[in-house]
Amino acid sequence: TCCCCSKFCSECCQQPRGRGGRAGERHDWLVYFELFEGGGVMVVDIGALAGWLGAAAVVGAFLFGAFRLLMRLEKLEKQMAHRKEDVEHILKALLACLDGLHQQGANGNVTKQLAELDAYMIESR
Repeated sequence: TCCCCSKFCSECCQQPRGRGGRAGERHDWLVYFELFEGGGVMVVDIGALAGWLGAAAVVGAFLFGAFRLLMRLEKLEKQMAHRKEDVEHILKALLACLDGLHQQGANGNVTKQLAELDAYMIESR
């Protein structure tokens, strides 16, 4: 309501009660729209609108960041699965090489590493 005539009007002070200031001043953060058909007035508080838009932007940025983090984690999981397959192929090739050396009569470290590699492959499955 107006501080002069207890209604919203464009003739007098254009300042609602409770916002502070003197009669005749108009705050920059308030925008008045006069509705000609109904005779009423709609007041939009630009400061509050900016606050709500800012809060919505913060929430949107947080959700977008969480979405990007989930996409990155999914990509890393795929890469880890691929690397695990690569390591498994390399270990099988190494096991075949060590087994071939063992069959040709190489003992000592070859036999020891062959046993350790067998134990590791059984554990990792």
